[in-house]
Amino acid sequence: MAQIGLADVDDPAQWVQKEFISSAPMPPPRSINTVSIKQGYLELSNVDENVQIVEMMRILRLCEANQRSLRSMIAP
Repeated sequence: MAQIGLADVDDPAQWVQKEFISSAPMPPPRSINTVSIKQGYLELSNVDENVQIVEMMRILRLCEANQRSLRSMIAP
């Protein structure tokens, strides 16, 4: 049977983040005492799928409109 381990570090600010670049500020590290794992619970994401799909459709339409305007400028 697998077990989940928790670890606490002396200075989380010394950690180096690799292969991920973000301009968003990192949340402050939480103490190991504030973490809890509960059996039978599902983790929820912080993303609303409906909002993301609508945003993707909006961006797709903007790209298509840009393509049409570029084609009309290039066409003789």
